[in-house]
Amino acid sequence: MESEKKSATQSDATKKTPKKVRKRTKNSCWSQNAECPNNVNTLKVLNRIKNNATMAKRATETVIDNVDNKKFADILKEQVIKYDDYVRRADKLARNTGTLLEEKGGLSQFFAKTNIKMKLMADNSISKIAELMIIGNTMGVIDLGKTLRHTPDVNPETLNLARELLIYEENAIEAMKYHL
Repeated sequence: MESEKKSATQSDATKKTPKKVRKRTKNSCWSQNAECPNNVNTLKVLNRIKNNATMAKRATETVIDNVDNKKFADILKEQVIKYDDYVRRADKLARNTGTLLEEKGGLSQFFAKTNIKMKLMADNSISKIAELMIIGNTMGVIDLGKTLRHTPDVNPETLNLARELLIYEENAIEAMKYHL
């Protein structure tokens, strides 16, 4: 009976909390100048940005080895440079929070690289390479988009970087469509 009274009292206390106070505490991490004591969501998004850009960079480097057309290879090399920039910027934002991002790789990158090489053995035309690039960029957009959708309370700088990467990948998809 006492436990019922306690839970009823607790729910009454939450009902009495003014809306403004509840909203202010929900957004308190980034709406003020004070540092957020818990950067878990920001670090989660930064890790996703870094992993996404690293995977795209390494996959593009793998593809470049099979490109015979110099103009198309130059387009892909520009993408590698841009993805490397996203990795560096994500690392810098993480260092600003006092953390280092985890370096993922190994098995997933090995399988991606092997898969790309196998597909290009059968057909290494510009059209096939553009198709693979579109598929990879689409997977990156979906992955980062889902992470952003389900990760609240992210540092605005991190959110801007993630959105910038999404826009870049969408533009890369459009650029590759020309080569299909």
